[in-house]
Amino acid sequence: MPNTIPMPMPMPISPSITSPPPPPPQRHEPINVDFVLESNECEIAQFAESYIQSKRFAEAIDIYLTVLEHYQKEFGPLYPIVIVTLHNLGVVHVLQGNFKKALYYCREALKRRKKTLGSNHLEVAKSLCELGIIYYAREDFNRGLEALREALNIACNAAGTGTGTSTSTSTCCTC
Repeated sequence: MPNTIPMPMPMPISPSITSPPPPPPQRHEPINVDFVLESNECEIAQFAESYIQSKRFAEAIDIYLTVLEHYQKEFGPLYPIVIVTLHNLGVVHVLQGNFKKALYYCREALKRRKKTLGSNHLEVAKSLCELGIIYYAREDFNRGLEALREALNIACNAAGTGTGTSTSTSTCCTC
């Protein structure tokens, strides 16, 4: 029997516009893992996003872990979908309030993004922003500020308004 992960049930169309939509089903139908893996990146993101919007984080994590395991095994740890999936796992764990796991996944995504894209890429800035949020939530304000400043400098350099290297502690903006 193939591995399965839950798939959201389609919502029935409400007969009246003023009627609230029915609550999401408590039980979910299993989905064939092969179906998820045969889907394109956009479809996988839509599956996971539908779970996240429904606050069904465990199901979103299941999708991301399935994708991570498959693509990492098939294409290696530096494959772009693997790195994006690590970042997305970090984001979902932030939404759950599980900052320890979020920190792990976002640090791993950052390390791999720097290795494949270089230290001044906007995707690196995305990971740094997420790390800044995690550090802030963990009340590690100095690290949070450092990560956010580095992300800001990368973004400013990419926009042509930078002040130097991405590790600079100054900012490109005046407030």
